[in-house]
Amino acid sequence: MRHAALVIAMVLAVTTVIMLALWDAERESAAAIDRLALSETTLAHALALDLDTRLASARAAGAEDAAARTAAIEGLLQVAGTLETPRPTLVLVRHGEQLVGALPSSASGLTALLTRLDGSQVLDRAQAVALGFPPRRAVASYRPSSASDLGVLVLASAVPEREHAQREELLTALAIVLTSCMVLGFGVTALLRDRERLTLEHALDRQRLERERDEQLGRAERVAVASALSIGIAHELATPLTVIASRAQSLRRHALDESAEAAVAAVLDQVASMRSVMHGFLALARGEAPHTGPLSPVAVAREAAKAVMHRYAAGNVRLELEAADGLPQVQADETLLRQALVNLLTNAVQASAPGTTVTVRLRAQAGKLDFEVLDQGHGIDPKVATRLAEPFVTTRAHAGGTGLGLAITQELARHHGGTLTLRPRDGGGTQATLTLPLRPGETP
Repeated sequence: MRHAALVIAMVLAVTTVIMLALWDAERESAAAIDRLALSETTLAHALALDLDTRLASARAAGAEDAAARTAAIEGLLQVAGTLETPRPTLVLVRHGEQLVGALPSSASGLTALLTRLDGSQVLDRAQAVALGFPPRRAVASYRPSSASDLGVLVLASAVPEREHAQREELLTALAIVLTSCMVLGFGVTALLRDRERLTLEHALDRQRLERERDEQLGRAERVAVASALSIGIAHELATPLTVIASRAQSLRRHALDESAEAAVAAVLDQVASMRSVMHGFLALARGEAPHTGPLSPVAVAREAAKAVMHRYAAGNVRLELEAADGLPQVQADETLLRQALVNLLTNAVQASAPGTTVTVRLRAQAGKLDFEVLDQGHGIDPKVATRLAEPFVTTRAHAGGTGLGLAITQELARHHGGTLTLRPRDGGGTQATLTLPLRPGETP
């Protein structure tokens, strides 16, 4: 499309130059004929005055009227024959309906035209040839004398004007060729540069696609490694959890008081939660769909907050929950969704300083429900935020971070048809948003 527009622009530019040049040449040719007509009219007027002078002189010398006319006409034609002009010129005297002078016999067909002429008229090439002129246009100019039946007729060829016009046409043609070459040169240069630009853009696009493909392959490899590690870790933890559960059951049977029994019950609850999370992770790693059902987002958020409350208490960080009344339900796996929120809350408390607050905000809009976790920590670089959800990418390697928490959370979100986004907050801190689709038929 761009090339076609450029070609059309070049054609239009060249056509415009040619049309303007032709128009200017035609205008100049018409102006030259007008100037010639004015010049010959002036000459005819001067000769008519000379004829009047000669006629008056002859009459003053006592010549009869007919003889005076004849003498004046012959004297005028004799003088006219000696005129030096830059063009073929013929001077005639019109005496009534007769033309006196060296009119060629081939011009007999023009007698009627010339005897009726009053003022100036342009003659075509055929008429000019009949007068003995070169095959170029000519001009006929008539001026009457003081005698009513006498007048001077000047016929002049436009050969010099035509030669001048031919030189101008040659120069115009040369200018058109040069201008067209310049326009075409600029156009071809622009086309070549545009082609080079497109080639460079295509090369850059290929490099970008190859880089993105390599990054995707790298992420896929890291996800595969993480999945394999998750399966291996889950299998390795199964036996210790079974032993812990068995010993806890034994302690529960021999508990001495209610406090000890409550402590053992808490251990058993955590073991059951760990087993549930492990089973969910193993199912996802095997490619199985999560076991979803209608859930209250507020209830799941409170369960996740309860699971990490000891971390917040140890770090002296406040945890607040903000949720509007009547939030719609989401379709999700309760264990996996709770674990995803636990991961986000754990990251938030690890990034928070003592005395700060982490807020969990639940909002439903546009057929989706957002779990927003907002901390007041040191914030996050936007460039780093786009990679933190990749396996083994962490900003806490010095503190023992594995780089798996957010990667697992993103996978859990993806398996539920949702998304995970991270971005810095205005004024400091980080906002992590887990977005899940609402159940069909549910509205905010």
